[in-house]
Amino acid sequence: MTTSEHRWSPPSHPDPPDDQPLGVDAPAASTPVDGYPAVHVRVRFTKTPGEQRCPGFVERDAGDVVYVQLVHTGFVHHIWIPREHVTRRALRPHSGAS
Repeated sequence: MTTSEHRWSPPSHPDPPDDQPLGVDAPAASTPVDGYPAVHVRVRFTKTPGEQRCPGFVERDAGDVVYVQLVHTGFVHHIWIPREHVTRRALRPHSGAS
């Protein structure tokens, strides 16, 4: 296989994470969000004590709840969560230098 034939894919963990985020039920209707805004999500997990603050991105909006992608202990999670648990965060501009 040559370099041009190799397709990158994200690493995958053989076992699902034991620690799952606690979200809310999915709403009947929602709309996609343009640009996937960067956010911090305050969320509780099944095993980690207390509320955690995780970086994430908003994917869908349903008014009082949003669908977010977040990362916790190296695992990507997708959950619906009340809007008041989400705050915007600023991404640093990419300098382009290596």
